[in-house]
Amino acid sequence: MKALKSLVSFKLLLVLGLTSLMTTGAWASGQSAPSVAATTVNINLINKELANLLQKYNNKTTKMSATLDGATVDANRATGLAVTVKVQKNGAIPAALTANINYSYPESKLNPLLGFGANLATPNGGLRKILVNLGMQPQKIDAFMKQLPAILQQQILYMLSHQYGDAVAVSAHAEGVQKDKANHYVAENIVMRVTTNPAQLPPELGADQLALTSANLNLYVNLKNGAKVSGVVVLNPKFIDFQPNRLGLKQYIEELEKNDPQALDTIKTYVQEADDFLDAALHPNNGY
Repeated sequence: MKALKSLVSFKLLLVLGLTSLMTTGAWASGQSAPSVAATTVNINLINKELANLLQKYNNKTTKMSATLDGATVDANRATGLAVTVKVQKNGAIPAALTANINYSYPESKLNPLLGFGANLATPNGGLRKILVNLGMQPQKIDAFMKQLPAILQQQILYMLSHQYGDAVAVSAHAEGVQKDKANHYVAENIVMRVTTNPAQLPPELGADQLALTSANLNLYVNLKNGAKVSGVVVLNPKFIDFQPNRLGLKQYIEELEKNDPQALDTIKTYVQEADDFLDAALHPNNGY
């Protein structure tokens, strides 16, 4: 049972960046209305707050940083955001994670876009060791890699159809599968596509309840040295959180500029969860 729970946790880790960006991207949309010229946010102030928040996690084995590379808002909504996050862990398995998020919805765009990418470097067979740490039996890794496209498709579809019913379709397939001389999996690239059809939403949901229009996602897994994920999510401009008098990313950025404790606590929660999971994944027999 423990191995099964750990395996599920690993599968969720793989799709976490994809699904959370789809769902929280809508939360972070901000308001939509005739806009005025965008203004630059005080990113230096926010970056100092982020550095102070992450200071408690930095020690001899862990280095964390989060940088707001750019942000603009106008009178009605956030029009742009770029964030880079870096985590380095020197545990039983050394690992380095770099992630970036780019959000854009200027007045000239027909659709708001959310782009993201992440690179997990785990040299010397680190990713294979992580799977074992999370409870997978070594002899089942090949079967897991073979099933991974179907696993991702099912997980993403489950999370989105739970909210949008039959309005969501997900496809996933593997490309460029690499195996060693003993026919064991070494690497594969998984291409995923998410599409939506507002006409097939459950009767109780209107088109303004649908957060995304489509998404193109790519996951490259190499058992020897890590994984990479990237994608672009096209958000629905008719979504309710883009409408006037709705709170969103614009207000959240403004709260961060004010050093608002509640806004910072939200970030702290995600940082702590990520740190706990990485500690579990990078150290064997830790009871995760």
